[in-house]
Amino acid sequence: MVPFAGWEMPIQVSGILAEARAVRSTAGIFDVSHMGRVAIAGSDAASFLQQLVTADMPRMPQGRARYTLLCNEQGGIIDDTLLYRLGEERFLLVPNASNEDAVLGWLELWKSRWGKRVDLRVLTQETSMIALQGPLAEELLRPLCSLELSSLSPFRCAESRVSGVMAVISRTGYTGEDGFEIILPAGEAPPLWLDLVERGATPCGLGARDVLRMEAGLLLHGADMDSTVTPLEAGLERFVSWDKGDFTGLSALRELKSRGLSRALVGFRSTARACRTRLSLCPR
Repeated sequence: MVPFAGWEMPIQVSGILAEARAVRSTAGIFDVSHMGRVAIAGSDAASFLQQLVTADMPRMPQGRARYTLLCNEQGGIIDDTLLYRLGEERFLLVPNASNEDAVLGWLELWKSRWGKRVDLRVLTQETSMIALQGPLAEELLRPLCSLELSSLSPFRCAESRVSGVMAVISRTGYTGEDGFEIILPAGEAPPLWLDLVERGATPCGLGARDVLRMEAGLLLHGADMDSTVTPLEAGLERFVSWDKGDFTGLSALRELKSRGLSRALVGFRSTARACRTRLSLCPR
């Protein structure tokens, strides 16, 4: 166990490589309750987010989960987040654990500055978040859900009962495998965890999570990018909606795109078993 962003987190449970193999071959389960959870609702919620995130909100239907970025006015990435649209004006934002305060402060700043009718509610302490990842994830979770999981395609979300408890279920993850992330009341999480482990899910820690996300080429804020790195430099331009209208950082990003990059994040794929995949920000 190690301290991580104010939480006590397991590096490994049965062993990093064994846990990574379980996720690739069967199913692994991660306690990711350290991730932030911020409910955003109100009559201006969609227009508020439209001016802050790189995704185009009118093109985001209810029941969709989307990977999107929050940028500062210089175009730097404050955080990369998952955004769930649970209703017409009801959203759930999941920032990285170490960035929750920065993200919340950024939201509060612009809510006040723009005078938006938006309610921001932090749910991190009152909810838990469990990630079930791997080729057998759907098979293990299906008997516990009132929702037909086969109807939930990648990056879709729904509110449904899991083990009789209302939860938000999304077909998302951070491993490169098929899987689900489940947000539910904190007190109901331990029984669900134990049930899934009894059904065959392997408990996994931060070590396996890092190995799996690096193999899949998924970035980590604070390691591969930060508020001084733009989406263009991080190779995340595909998540920027250039034609959606103004949002914080857009002018700086347009200028950078016109000028051209002087550095870019690149991935190295190993050709020998003893090598590890590495992501590096290099001069271009």
